Amino acid sequence: MNRNSEHEHLEIDYLDELQLLVTAPGSARIELHPTVCNTVGALHGAVHASLVDEASASLARALLGRDVVTTDMHLAYLELGRVGPLSATALSVGGPSSDHVSAVVEIRDGNGMLVSYATTEVCGL
Repeated sequence: MNRNSEHEHLEIDYLDELQLLVTAPGSARIELHPTVCNTVGALHGAVHASLVDEASASLARALLGRDVVTTDMHLAYLELGRVGPLSATALSVGGPSSDHVSAVVEIRDGNGMLVSYATTEVCGL
């Protein structure tokens, strides 16, 4: 499932620009390319956050069955993400309520190394 098609009304879709793909509910990935890298050749921190956001939001949309918004994110950068593709996997913790999902998200590089870890709260609209 590619969430990018849901936002055809946007003039420029940042997911397309970043080449960030939602591959399944709770899963997203991005290839490393100059647009998404910082000055040391690693995935830019803001793109890390977008990857976390898309993985957790896609999980919440699947569990809640409606549009969602991320209301809280805590992100720890553990390693430089220099080997692509980078993949994010979100898992619901504590089970979804009727209006929000709490998730933990791991981002791993192309070698399987954990490069960042996050927790998110995502609410249904």
